[in-house]
Amino acid sequence: MATPLAVFFEHMKPFLERRVGVEETVRLLGPSASGDARLALYPELVRRQKRGILDHFFASARAVCVAHHPQLWDNLAEAYILEVAPDHWEPNHYAKRMYSFLEARQQTKTPVPAAVLELVDFAWIRYAAMLAAHPTGFAASGSALGQALFVRSYSHEIPNFALAVEGGDRAVGSRPEPASCTVLICRSRHTQRLEIVRPSLAALLALRRRDAPEAPLSLAPGISYSDVVREDQALVDLGVLAPLPTLQPRDGHSP
Repeated sequence: MATPLAVFFEHMKPFLERRVGVEETVRLLGPSASGDARLALYPELVRRQKRGILDHFFASARAVCVAHHPQLWDNLAEAYILEVAPDHWEPNHYAKRMYSFLEARQQTKTPVPAAVLELVDFAWIRYAAMLAAHPTGFAASGSALGQALFVRSYSHEIPNFALAVEGGDRAVGSRPEPASCTVLICRSRHTQRLEIVRPSLAALLALRRRDAPEAPLSLAPGISYSDVVREDQALVDLGVLAPLPTLQPRDGHSP
């Protein structure tokens, strides 16, 4: 009698995740025409695919892990594979929960270096930014912060280090400089390429102005409303923000 598909998938999932062995799978589903030895290869092929995604996606985090301890990345990646099951059809989405996985381990097990968490976040947020849809219509007047535009403040020089590792200019086992940095990350509306911007304070105020145009704008010493407008236009030119009609001055400030 043929095994119903629902039963087959119910039992194959834990088998491919290496939570159930070949003997138990054969007992539940019947013998494989390819034989037990070949059947046993499939969980290993799935594991290798998952590991390949993690190693590629988090190359810079892996570099720092190796600098901290030679086996740290291997241990983290294999623990992630055992504990986290894919939940999306697109393979790269398997990397999405690495940050929350590592963050949870910080509370219960040996903490990983802060730079590793930051590099993991930077890797995923760039991917998320490239997939995010830009708001249209009335919503385009805002900054789309947290939707298509992401702001990150790191305690290390994360962008330069990550891009250098991924480009082959930094060796595995190196570390990023412990220097704080703030970046805006998004896909350009003009070129559709990734933009990584080091914003000035006036640029951050421009984002605030976009999302709360009626609210008082508190300007820091040395920054004028004209500076905010100029930074807004610079972000429009990069494709970070959508163009607006003339921004009207508020609270007595003039362009």
